[in-house]
Amino acid sequence: MQLNKLDYSRAEPFIAVPDAVLSEGVLYVSPARTLMWVDIYRAKVYRRRLDTGATDVFHAEGSGSVGAVFPILKCDNNGSSSNDGTEVEEFLFAAKEGIAHGRFGGSWEYIVKYSESGLDSERLKRLRSNDGNVRDDDLYIGLINDFDQEMTDEGVILKINLVSKKIEVFWPRITIPNSIYWVGEYMFVTDSMNACIWRTKKGFQEREKFIDVSQYNTSSEENIPEPDGSCLNANGQLLFVSIWGHAKVQVFSTRDGMLVKEILLPKETPRVSCCALVGSDLFVTTGSEHLGTGKTGQPSKGGCLYRLSNVILDSDDFSTRGAIYRDN
Repeated sequence: MQLNKLDYSRAEPFIAVPDAVLSEGVLYVSPARTLMWVDIYRAKVYRRRLDTGATDVFHAEGSGSVGAVFPILKCDNNGSSSNDGTEVEEFLFAAKEGIAHGRFGGSWEYIVKYSESGLDSERLKRLRSNDGNVRDDDLYIGLINDFDQEMTDEGVILKINLVSKKIEVFWPRITIPNSIYWVGEYMFVTDSMNACIWRTKKGFQEREKFIDVSQYNTSSEENIPEPDGSCLNANGQLLFVSIWGHAKVQVFSTRDGMLVKEILLPKETPRVSCCALVGSDLFVTTGSEHLGTGKTGQPSKGGCLYRLSNVILDSDDFSTRGAIYRDN
């Protein structure tokens, strides 16, 4: 069967952020018609209203970095979101040393620190937050070696109960943990440096390699296909995976792990970092080509967001991940 390829290699940025370094973790908050994403390196959280175009930025000064953002949505007595037409004001985010609470136009503070996990303090000093997700009252967050450290397998995935604040090691060793999702009884864990996505019911010990991304990509040893941030479609049957360094998003079936579609982005921005579905469109974040060099922070083509139209035809799908629901 011939692979379905969608070519957006001539797309122009939907949102250009001239000083962005590592735009990541894009998600869509449907009740508020809002895109949110972070710049990990700049320690910033962004929100963009798709109906009005209004954009706001929260700078988590002193946090070290911001790996992921988790919007807080308020629920009515029926358990449904009451944020229709309103702004997302509050959120949790993954900072250098733990999970913090922030508010647009306000300040931030830690609600739990990774040091409470029992991990070695020297190991934690070398790590920073990366991607994560929320399921029920539990927040899962991956830690990787910080920007000034050599990449090793001392990364980890932590599980934090947002009610009790109990924190435990869920996945003890991994080099670059990335997106985490659930489909039915299965959990999917993205392992960037091993170019794969694991599937498990109970955690690290019972994992199986479900998607071997390297099988579907040709590359040199210097440019392995790293699966990065991703999103599910609404029914959980398709997983859209950003392939860092290769200017594309690949779409896999969560039933059998097979590649079903490939979405090509401009070669000028190969560091594709994350994606989110909104209706028929796919929003994609990118990283700067200067990241990891002496030119980090200089203007670059990377760091922008793309809006790719009609990726899924006649669809009202949207992907909301990492949202935290609280009673009014």
